[in-house]
Amino acid sequence: MKGDITEFSTRSAAAVPAGIAVGTDGAMWFAEQGTSRISKVGTGNGRLVTTSVNGRSTVSSRLTCSSANSSPWKVASTARVWLRDGVPIPDATGRTYRLRVRDIRSLITCQASVTFDPTLIQLGAKAKPIKVS
Repeated sequence: MKGDITEFSTRSAAAVPAGIAVGTDGAMWFAEQGTSRISKVGTGNGRLVTTSVNGRSTVSSRLTCSSANSSPWKVASTARVWLRDGVPIPDATGRTYRLRVRDIRSLITCQASVTFDPTLIQLGAKAKPIKVS
C-alpha cells in the first residue's frame, strides 16, 4: 500500500488522541485524553458536505433541499429533515417542502445527513435558513 503519512503533535505531551472523527468542516476532530480537551487537525479540504435551500420564500411555494459532497467517498444515502425556527417539522423529511401559512415569518431550513459507502461514516450539514414572507 502506498501513500503519504503526515504526523501532527498535540498541544500537550500528555495528550492521547482518541475518538477520531471527520467533521463537516473537513477537519479530523478528536478527544485529547489526559487533558480534557477536544482538538482538530485540518485536512485542507474545507467543508465535506454542504446543504442549501432553493426556491421562493412565499406560501404555497416548494423549497428544495440540496446537498453536495466534496469528499472522495461514495454517498450511500442521504436523509433530510426540515426545520421551522430550529425545530424539526413533523413528517417533513423529503427533498422538497411546500411552504404553508403557519410558516409565515418563520425561518425555514433543512438539514442533510449523508452516509458514505462502504464505511458507513455519517456527516451532516444545515443550510442557511430563509425567512418566509
